[in-house]
Amino acid sequence: MNKNYWFEDMSRVASGFLGSLSSFRQELEIWVQDCVERLLMRINYVKREEFEVVKAMVAQARADQEMLKERLDKLEKTNFK
Repeated sequence: MNKNYWFEDMSRVASGFLGSLSSFRQELEIWVQDCVERLLMRINYVKREEFEVVKAMVAQARADQEMLKERLDKLEKTNFK
């Protein structure tokens, strides 16, 4: 009879420990996520979506600049002949 109680107690202790471990894991994940977010905010992290938008704007501005340069070159050639 004593052995049954001992095994039941050990089972309860193990269950409690696993529950505590699960809670600890969740708390640790939240803490790490919070630390990473604060770090990224401190170093002025840019999100990928924002980066891609600015990259597209720069590519368009470069294409516009090259087109305007070609037009200017044509105008200069025709006006200075």
